[in-house]
Amino acid sequence: MRKGLVFVLLAFTVLGAYGQAKELALLPFTGEQTSDGKYIVSAFARQRELRGAFSKVTLVTRTTQAFLRFEQRFQRMSGLTDADTIFELGKQLNASHVMAGYITKLGTQNLVLVSVLDVESLQQIAGDYRAYKNIEEVADMIPDMARKLARYVGRDTSKLPGLSVPPFDSANGVNESDAQVLAQILAIGLANGNVYAVLPRTDSLQKVLEEHSRQRSGETDQERVKRLGAGRNARYVLAGSVQKLGDTLTAFTTDVLAMDGSFIDGYEERYQNFSQGVDLMPKLAAALNGEQPVMLSVMLRVLNYYDLTSGNWFLDAETEVWQKFKADHPNITIEREDLSIYDPFHNKVEAYAASGNLPDVLYAWPSGRSTTLYRNRLLKDLTPLVQKDGLSAYYHPLALTPSQFANNYVGILSLGLTSSHAFYVNNAVLKDAGLTPAKTYAELAAQVPVLKAKGYETVLMANKDTWVMQACLFSLIAGRFGGEGWDQKILNGQAKFTDPDFVNALRFVKQLYNDGVLSKSTFTTDYGTVTELFASKKGAYLIDGDWRVGAFITDQSTGQALISPADQEDILITVFPDIESAKLNKSTSGILGTGWGIRADIPEGSAQEAAAWELVKWLTGKEVQLWWVETGYISTPSRNDVDLSSLEPMQKAIARLPKEYSTSTSVIDGVFAGPVYTPLNDGLQAIGMGIQTPAQVAKAVQDAFDAWKASN
Repeated sequence: MRKGLVFVLLAFTVLGAYGQAKELALLPFTGEQTSDGKYIVSAFARQRELRGAFSKVTLVTRTTQAFLRFEQRFQRMSGLTDADTIFELGKQLNASHVMAGYITKLGTQNLVLVSVLDVESLQQIAGDYRAYKNIEEVADMIPDMARKLARYVGRDTSKLPGLSVPPFDSANGVNESDAQVLAQILAIGLANGNVYAVLPRTDSLQKVLEEHSRQRSGETDQERVKRLGAGRNARYVLAGSVQKLGDTLTAFTTDVLAMDGSFIDGYEERYQNFSQGVDLMPKLAAALNGEQPVMLSVMLRVLNYYDLTSGNWFLDAETEVWQKFKADHPNITIEREDLSIYDPFHNKVEAYAASGNLPDVLYAWPSGRSTTLYRNRLLKDLTPLVQKDGLSAYYHPLALTPSQFANNYVGILSLGLTSSHAFYVNNAVLKDAGLTPAKTYAELAAQVPVLKAKGYETVLMANKDTWVMQACLFSLIAGRFGGEGWDQKILNGQAKFTDPDFVNALRFVKQLYNDGVLSKSTFTTDYGTVTELFASKKGAYLIDGDWRVGAFITDQSTGQALISPADQEDILITVFPDIESAKLNKSTSGILGTGWGIRADIPEGSAQEAAAWELVKWLTGKEVQLWWVETGYISTPSRNDVDLSSLEPMQKAIARLPKEYSTSTSVIDGVFAGPVYTPLNDGLQAIGMGIQTPAQVAKAVQDAFDAWKASN
């Protein structure tokens, strides 16, 4: 796919009288491959509404003399043309309307720019423009663009005062082509209003004023007057420029002057990146027209992830969350790809990253399986955008702390704060067995035969999925035996996986199986069925993440809950009991939650960045986070202004979880890369099955870490 171009479409109109459209001549588009130009112009010719606005539509081929002359001049003018060229085209083509296109570039921004001009008055009637990433996207934009052109063909602006719009002042490093494109975008916005009759010019402001002065003095070249025919004279002229104050302040300015040079009106828009001219010109035009600015139409590719086991997963597809954003942002079109299985989702992200075709907005983790995105700087640093919009006050400080992310920059706005470990206690089961929640591991182990005698498992886990043990229990165990910062010591070379602390943590896993706290049946229990086992009281305890609450609460699609709100009163949510031989207790394993990021190479200050940021703010905002909490998708929101008073008992219990622990240590797959934690995941199963010893697993993980570090 070809990238980095701006597609400029100009439609030049010849009208015998206002509202009386006649013949339209369509020219092949220039500035890109010949085949592209042929396709685009023929696609416009196929639009019924555009054809219906004219009595005759003709496709002009590249072999005609008129086109060859036009192409030469059109290329020289970088997509704009003057009154002489308009008149010549109308004469040579014997058409009342002429439409042509040109592909160019403004900074790094790609556009589709459409203008309609009245040849008799040399006036720009209307226009439209769209952003695009690849030239192939233009095909889907043509129908709506053609409809807009057809709608404005017969508009009467004869009573509006004429406003001459020359190119922007090309001082301060602005080249002539960019100056003309800026003026063309601005002219479109002005022409769509009802304040001025826009007369676009390719001459400079000074030459326009000089020409007007000559006309008033009677010294205008008679031959030129003859050529111009009935062309309108301007009452005003627009002085557009790119200005600078000091070393950092840059602005686009537009001043309306009378033809004697006196000041009438003016506005400015400051910018950081020149490509912002695409977005700021319509704002300036709207200000001059006394209207609200029209936002540029943008398409965003979005990669979304949802958890099928949450119970309310389907609401994420075409739900009120996405529909409301669409309704509130009609200028933003979203092309969304939904994936619902963990490993395939991450594999797809890796494939996109490797191919350089990452979506514009994507769901991501702060580290772990998303580390590639951070290491290669494929996600935009959101800190400047957060600061610009003053969002810091509304998010938990942890959510905006660079050290919480791989490669130490804020690549996503997180939806929540995640405890990867939660110890779910069914007090009804314990009561039936004459027990109370275990406070120490010794008490927990002692409950195994009592619970077994009553037909209950002690602790339920979905260990068929290898990540569950590592993320939901062993990360906590490693933290308790290794102490706070154990992971950073390994990363910094101050400790190893083969040191006693880590080996002892692995030995404790073996003890869990030896003592019967975890049964071998957990190896055949998958993640989708373990919640049903706990809800049906097959075990006294469940070890999972805090997010698992979503599987138990009322499903909004059915009105049913896996555990009814009444029975939820029997569920206590805390952390694993104290381990007598550990360095610390009353701890959990935690990580910043998942969220949304923006593709890094979207141009700064562009319409696409603005649209992507609007989507990210919406998807991680107060309203959506409350919805996610209510549906159980997240437990602890990252925003501090979310009202949690309407939650079900288990949701309130998980919200109280932070009061159950005093320390949170790292989640292993949130710190170490996949090549390191994968042998650990497999090794934890091997220990439980008696296939490998704790020492063997520790060595395998250390070897994997050494190999990973050597290659990174």
